[in-house]
Amino acid sequence: MHQGELNLELVAYFNQMIEMRKRMKEMSLKFICFEEFVQKNGTVYTKFSRRKYRQSEMGQCFMNAFHLADEKKLIYVEGFAIPGSFPFPFPMLHAWVVDQNGLILDPTWFGKSRRGTEYWGVPFKMEFVRKTIFARGSYGIIDNMEQRFPLLSGTVDENEWKVI
Repeated sequence: MHQGELNLELVAYFNQMIEMRKRMKEMSLKFICFEEFVQKNGTVYTKFSRRKYRQSEMGQCFMNAFHLADEKKLIYVEGFAIPGSFPFPFPMLHAWVVDQNGLILDPTWFGKSRRGTEYWGVPFKMEFVRKTIFARGSYGIIDNMEQRFPLLSGTVDENEWKVI
């Protein structure tokens, strides 16, 4: 039963997620979902860097984090974060950067009112990030349907991507 009109973007999102889960179900995966991958391999980050950096476009976190990490020789992190500007806590797949001390630099959600309140993510080697972005033709590492979710399936060696 539907009341009112359906938002076409929401319908498209649901259809994409259903199709992705169908494909994932057909695969033999080491991790059943992004959340499990982050839970098993991720780190909780709680402190922010005071370092000045370029603030970038909202909605482009994977691209923004890649460029900041690449330009400043920092560590690219991908996982889940809760944006501070939302009126309710909802974890979103997100990318940010940390320095060598594990301090957060978030070029997408910046400023005290917009930065995230919780960050739980996996730090990746930049060589792996570059290689993955080039191979799939878009930004983002964990949600990689184009290459059949290599991190979730465990088909890529941990030594290739894992920051120790």
